[in-house]
Amino acid sequence: MPGRIFSGAAIPPQDQVKAIKSQQIYASKERVKIIQGIQNIAAAHRTNRSAAAQSILAGFGDRDIQMTAADLEEMVDDADPRVKVRFGPSTSFLEASKDLVARLTLNKRQAIAFLIICRQLDLINHVENSDIGQLCQFVGGEGRTSKSRVIEALIELFAKKGLSNRLLITATSRTAAARINSITIHSAYRFSKDQGTGADTTTDLDGIRLPKQAERFVHGQSRID
Repeated sequence: MPGRIFSGAAIPPQDQVKAIKSQQIYASKERVKIIQGIQNIAAAHRTNRSAAAQSILAGFGDRDIQMTAADLEEMVDDADPRVKVRFGPSTSFLEASKDLVARLTLNKRQAIAFLIICRQLDLINHVENSDIGQLCQFVGGEGRTSKSRVIEALIELFAKKGLSNRLLITATSRTAAARINSITIHSAYRFSKDQGTGADTTTDLDGIRLPKQAERFVHGQSRID
């Protein structure tokens, strides 16, 4: 049209217009395929992750393991792996001892001696076969160096756990026993110069029957003064 902005422009023939339209349709279809391919890859990736999670839960081996609803909660398709964490009071002696160390203001050496005992108690409680060696620990030092603070912390730990009847504190003399509010070894095991080695050692002590020897916790403190 004369006087218009496109005046003088050549009009392409009809077959060329059809060719251009055909190329546009082809390019559009190719782009759609690419987009669909990306989505399929992502879906396959999620499926592989779900399959991997399922294989881990079901176990590895030559045979497939069939899991029932009672064994495994229903899994949602294409869902990511999940982890459940349950919170509750700790049953660890070591964790309980950390609070006592701070509250009783134990020094570094006292804390180390105390925590070694707590770690041993955790090993005894958590190992199924109970093949744990006996802990024989010596806390040395001169008189009035607060060695009894470790014993006080141990007594309070067992009281906090409600296991005071499982702890027996003894000393080799009445003076030493009085300092840590305990009894002598002779009194605990009913040893006397008038009794033989076959004396009954399973009688009640302060109204509590002592457990078998393998479960006793005995502390022997040498008299220094």
